[in-house]
Amino acid sequence: MAIIAPNLSELRTKMAGEDQEKTEEATPKKIEDAKKDGNVPKSQDLSGFVTLVIAIGVLLAMLNSMKDQVISLYIYYSIYRSATDLTSGKNESL
Repeated sequence: MAIIAPNLSELRTKMAGEDQEKTEEATPKKIEDAKKDGNVPKSQDLSGFVTLVIAIGVLLAMLNSMKDQVISLYIYYSIYRSATDLTSGKNESL
């Protein structure tokens, strides 16, 4: 049984730790190797990002309207409660 030596670049990556930040830009060869290995952003990543940005934009655009609706509901039910308190004879304030 032959012992297979690990790839030197894989060994260096494992020794250095994959969580460390890179201090230099990737060389064209590294970029090409990553493309061959399939280690590139995929269209799913892009579409997920675009969906997230659009959802945040819609939420921010709707915040003012949502705030107005909540205030309207609070005022409506405050008036409704005070009206029912008056008709039932209760004299309690909010």
